Amino acid sequence: MPVAFAQTSEELFQKGMNYAQQGNYKKALKCYNKVIGQNPVSAEAYYQRGAVYYELQDFQAVINDNKEAIRLKPDYTSAYFNLGISYYRTGEYGQAVRELSTLATLQPKDAEAFYWRGMAYLKVKFKKEACQDFETAQKLGHSNANEMLRKHCEEENAVESGN
Repeated sequence: MPVAFAQTSEELFQKGMNYAQQGNYKKALKCYNKVIGQNPVSAEAYYQRGAVYYELQDFQAVINDNKEAIRLKPDYTSAYFNLGISYYRTGEYGQAVRELSTLATLQPKDAEAFYWRGMAYLKVKFKKEACQDFETAQKLGHSNANEMLRKHCEEENAVESGN
């Protein structure tokens, strides 16, 4: 009979990462759950478990795990991004704007933050703010910002410039 040995949090975490990369989300979740059980203050474990939940499209679980990651590590920019996107995916656009605004403050050169905040602003009918964010995202090199500017903002820019 083989002797079972206790795995460290680091070993379990790495196994979880490997399982997630292979697309074996069930095993990845088991590993991250064990890591969190052993080390409940691991912001990274909550974030990575949230990333697995994102792949499974369980956005409420993503929200919960990223909120916990941010509670443990308030400047965790990747967690703010996943939290904002998950709020967007669940239709909580105002909350998405708030989280992505925090991210934009923490990382003012993050084109994704501005692009997705612009998308959320469109959903809550704040077109001027959306267009400003798409413009910023474009300047920062976001590949889809031009399309959003053309689709939603050209008419507004023409009116503002008097054309």
